[in-house]
Amino acid sequence: MSPLSDLFARSVKARAIGYLFASGAVVGLISLALPHHPGVKEGPLIGVALTAFAVGAAAYWWAPRMAEWHLHAMVVVGALMLTLANYWFGPSALYPVMFSWAVLYAFYVFDLRQAM
Repeated sequence: MSPLSDLFARSVKARAIGYLFASGAVVGLISLALPHHPGVKEGPLIGVALTAFAVGAAAYWWAPRMAEWHLHAMVVVGALMLTLANYWFGPSALYPVMFSWAVLYAFYVFDLRQAM
């Protein structure tokens, strides 16, 4: 067993996606604190950010007990949450870029067929 094999342990993968959810929530809340278009729907975006914090905390807390399918489901949930955030924030260059986090995570932790 190589020292790098610990990087691919399921608990490390779960904590990593937990950090991604939490950091996405922070970025979302900061984007609401900064000046933005008045048409932005702040209430739903705050709800998405709080949900992302909760999902991230759950991923971190239950990391040792997470199954592989949980990680797949969390990537899907993250993509759905980003889709909603894009819809409620409106045209912006910020939230679409955050989709790259989900893609990078998927290609890092899943094999090529699963990531595709």
